[in-house]
Amino acid sequence: MLWGAAVLTRKGRLVRRFVHWAMPLVLPGTLSILLLVLLGGDLGTSLIILLMVGTLLFTVGVSWRYFVVTAASAVIAVLLLAWTSANRLFRIQAWLGMNCDHASDPCHQSQQGIYALATGGFWGVGLGQSRQKWHYIPEVENDFILTVLGEELGLLGTLVVLLLFGALIVGIFRIAANSDDRFARLACMGIAAWLVGQAFINIGMVTGLLPVIGVPLPFISYGGSALTCALLAVGVVLNFAHRRRRQERAQNPADPREAAPADVATSEEGPDPAPSAPARGPRGAPPSVSLPTAHRRRPARIRLGAGDDRKKADTP
Repeated sequence: MLWGAAVLTRKGRLVRRFVHWAMPLVLPGTLSILLLVLLGGDLGTSLIILLMVGTLLFTVGVSWRYFVVTAASAVIAVLLLAWTSANRLFRIQAWLGMNCDHASDPCHQSQQGIYALATGGFWGVGLGQSRQKWHYIPEVENDFILTVLGEELGLLGTLVVLLLFGALIVGIFRIAANSDDRFARLACMGIAAWLVGQAFINIGMVTGLLPVIGVPLPFISYGGSALTCALLAVGVVLNFAHRRRRQERAQNPADPREAAPADVATSEEGPDPAPSAPARGPRGAPPSVSLPTAHRRRPARIRLGAGDDRKKADTP
């Protein structure tokens, strides 16, 4: 994501042309990463990568007709991938309720998740009092962690989690809108799309709006690597905000001492006091100036010679 933001930033206004936004971001960059992810069998992460790249291209102002063609191509590719994989096709059929009577019971996980959310009601059964988490819901600590929150904290706790995600995204959008750096704006928009897309897919999967595709809930689901990546992304956004705040302070310093020129040296005692005006004497007389001791004129000493001593002796 950061690499894509850096590439689009260096392209400048040339990104409006097809060749410049398609190469090297889409081809070979994004396609090669998607190929590696799909070879690992992770369709959910592929959807999130497509969402991030699409958000970056939308932010730089790519024409809508390219988005329509790309979205249609992505939908066709997802359908082909689901059709050619027995596991994915089985999950889609379970989502549609077509094979819930199968011996493997593919609808068990989603049904138990709905039961947990229904048990919680509005206020929940209490923190730590969930019953569905005891081996009733498979992978409850990973993909279906929201069902435990809904059962223990109820609808109210679930709405609080959604509001926290909304506040995070609004904050990222504000940082992107107030930033003058093109790279910072693109990176913030990509991170926002990543976190929002991942949370939306997970919540839709838990509530039955989407098929189960194995996407964790950011900051909440179990997993050190996913949590580390999410925290690093938020750290990048906070770095952009801190740098913007430092620039504003440098342009409009609140403390007058910050605006003083660098060649003026100030000590802890403060600057040297201004010389006081000389004291004025009587009317018409010049002002009396006190000179330092080293510059005061001492009275001349008169030395008498030998002849002068005799004159003094003859004087009565």
